[in-house]
Amino acid sequence: MNVNELNRDQLTTLKQRYAFELADEGTFAEVFDLDIDEPSYMFLSLIDNFVSDEFIKEYYSYVWFTEEDFA
Repeated sequence: MNVNELNRDQLTTLKQRYAFELADEGTFAEVFDLDIDEPSYMFLSLIDNFVSDEFIKEYYSYVWFTEEDFA
């Protein structure tokens, strides 16, 4: 399935994975203009305020997913 077929929980999971990718790259604080280097529980709970659905759909537009990706 493509990113446009994902449900709300799956989109949220992708947003959180994106945040962790940035932390692994060392760019999390810069991209989100925060004084922390990795996502906190508070950040993850408010992920929709930081990462839009539209951005995630564009970012993952060339990726095909399976149910196992979200298990």
